[in-house]
Amino acid sequence: MSYLRTDSGRLFTMAAGIALTGGGIATLVGGSGAVPIMCFSLLLTILTSLFAAGISSNTSTGSVITVIVAGPFAFFLYVLGLGLAIEHAPQAGYAFGILGALALARVAFVNDARPSTAREQHPIHAH
Repeated sequence: MSYLRTDSGRLFTMAAGIALTGGGIATLVGGSGAVPIMCFSLLLTILTSLFAAGISSNTSTGSVITVIVAGPFAFFLYVLGLGLAIEHAPQAGYAFGILGALALARVAFVNDARPSTAREQHPIHAH
């Protein structure tokens, strides 16, 4: 099973989708209205990531450590790119928004369902 199909992986994907969508909206709004939108989306991203790291620390330690180490570097580069897009290329907001919507759609439609051939046996009925 892929890590991105777990609950914590889906939460990390949702955090990325929130950051990208909020950044896209902030870029399209521009000016002084962009700052509160960007800050709010980044705050939601950080809170969602912290929650995801907390719930998966016992089950997927290696994946969580990778995200915790690489996340701040990616987040820093994202904020730099977002700042440049707000100042110099507001049309990039469409790309940010589309990428964020794709990430959020992945969270909504990809689940951890097992194939129908896999059956769990209850301890009472196990022979």
